[in-house]
Amino acid sequence: MTRIEQGNRYGRVDPAALGHLEAWIGGPLPDSYRAFLLEHNGGVPVPAVFDGGIVECFLALHDQVWDEDSPGGAHGFPLQSAVLEWRDSLPERDDVPVGRSTDGRWITVAIEGDRRGTVRCVDPESDDEAPVCAVDFDTFLSGLGDAGGDGDQ
Repeated sequence: MTRIEQGNRYGRVDPAALGHLEAWIGGPLPDSYRAFLLEHNGGVPVPAVFDGGIVECFLALHDQVWDEDSPGGAHGFPLQSAVLEWRDSLPERDDVPVGRSTDGRWITVAIEGDRRGTVRCVDPESDDEAPVCAVDFDTFLSGLGDAGGDGDQ
């Protein structure tokens, strides 16, 4: 079973701020990811290994200032800043970043289209289509495992 450490590190998610984010991206986040934000607002999964990588962290919706010198690295990068950066550089995408892998790729959740809710691990520097890691965020979390092991541990 995956647990989330450092959840709500920046406080519980403000439902109004979440509503503003959803309005800005053009609709509600997929249910399982939205529920995760309301419960944990980011954090570090343990275990964290998935087929194709290791989750470094899930981003939190918060308004604290962040820059390259901020302690905690990617852990402190605000979700809304990641979404803004993503949508500015990759406006044609049907997904938004929700976390980072240890090798610098984005963990994303599709917010529209036939793949709505699916989770992918995306290299933003590559034009290659990233394979779907899970059909939804809950399935992605439950599939995380230890190095050399399986999920649901």
